[in-house]
Amino acid sequence: MFNALEELKLIELKAFVTTYESGSFAMVAQQYGKHATTYSRRVGNLEIDLGVTLFERNGGHLVPTEDATSLYHPAKSVLNEVEHFRRRVQLCFEENESYLKVAVDSSLSAFAPEFTIAEISKEFPATEIEVLTGNTEQVIEMVLSKQADMGLALSNFYCHPEITTRKLFDFRFIRVMSPDYAKSFGLNLTHPLEPSLIRTMKQIVLAPINRLGVEAQNYGNHLLHVDSFQMAKSLAVNSAGWTNLPLVDCQDALDSGDLVQFEGDYDYELEWSVNETWLVETNRGPVARRLVQLFRGYAARSLTENRLPYCGGSKLV
Repeated sequence: MFNALEELKLIELKAFVTTYESGSFAMVAQQYGKHATTYSRRVGNLEIDLGVTLFERNGGHLVPTEDATSLYHPAKSVLNEVEHFRRRVQLCFEENESYLKVAVDSSLSAFAPEFTIAEISKEFPATEIEVLTGNTEQVIEMVLSKQADMGLALSNFYCHPEITTRKLFDFRFIRVMSPDYAKSFGLNLTHPLEPSLIRTMKQIVLAPINRLGVEAQNYGNHLLHVDSFQMAKSLAVNSAGWTNLPLVDCQDALDSGDLVQFEGDYDYELEWSVNETWLVETNRGPVARRLVQLFRGYAARSLTENRLPYCGGSKLV
């Protein structure tokens, strides 16, 4: 039997698996456009090679034996691994990356990077994808140290000669605080606040962005430093201070009343942007370029709707 396993024919193994799943040789034959006798012969040869009976024949009806039930899942697993191997071999003759490491800024959750990763893994099943997460500063470091092939991060003023940066899109952000925090200062948020008053309140800011040179986010000197928009939002909801958040990331909290928007005198339209980064010395392959295209597509939908997009399995781009 062990010699038979070494010479096992994949075409016979596939005939067994597909017959087991469909319940008859005729159904398999119809599915693949061949004669039922072709699959009957292949399964019969496999039974001879293995020395076991896989199906009880009762006219045109097949009943899997206990041996068949025991062997089905291992056989299916072998075929899946063979298909994966075939795709990996195909990559040797294509431009697609065989492995792609992507670093994603944790502050970009409002733009649904997980939907992008899920979609790209379906489009390029042979490419192994590794997703790394961190704050803005960490994403840049991952790209510089070659831990990641590419990064998606908030825009900043950090420039490094070894890194290429490209802006992907802009997004609007707003100033928010909790109703309780506003009440503690006796504020009427229906009117713009005096800048001097805003400076007396605690502001929640992104520390990695400050370290990368974007201190323009700081309105005053009473600061609470965090490393992501998610933490800033949570602290603002819990009345730790006020903060700047992407509108798309806090619309639900505004609707529920957990947060309220405010403006300062002489305020202007607040915008930030998202960049992709990669090393100057490297070229982005088709998978990386498609990933960026998908990410921009999902982000565009979330920005249009001011909410996280629902991913129902259909492509957006």
